[in-house]
Amino acid sequence: MNKTADLLDQYLSLSQDRRELLAKHLRGLLSTSNQFPSIIKTDGVCGGSARIVRTRIPLWLLQQLRRDGTSEETILITYPTLTKFDLAQAWEYIESNSQEIEQEIAANEAY
Repeated sequence: MNKTADLLDQYLSLSQDRRELLAKHLRGLLSTSNQFPSIIKTDGVCGGSARIVRTRIPLWLLQQLRRDGTSEETILITYPTLTKFDLAQAWEYIESNSQEIEQEIAANEAY
């Protein structure tokens, strides 16, 4: 077997939590300019709000769910495309950008 196949076999043998931890470390090594690799903003998608990459799940919605008492486990079950790493990144982003998130929650409550 070649080295790439060996690495792939080792990766696939890891538990989901270990894979997420490895991904977190690799993202940190590869993306020194992006503090939140799971978070993206795109004009025209979710109104340009910060959202989880690969999804249309805005962070203001996750924060509102958390405020309403929804557990992380329930959020992960409800949104199966999310990972624990995505949620950790979301909570960190929300903490660092609380004013932005609060404004988006208020704007969406007005509808």
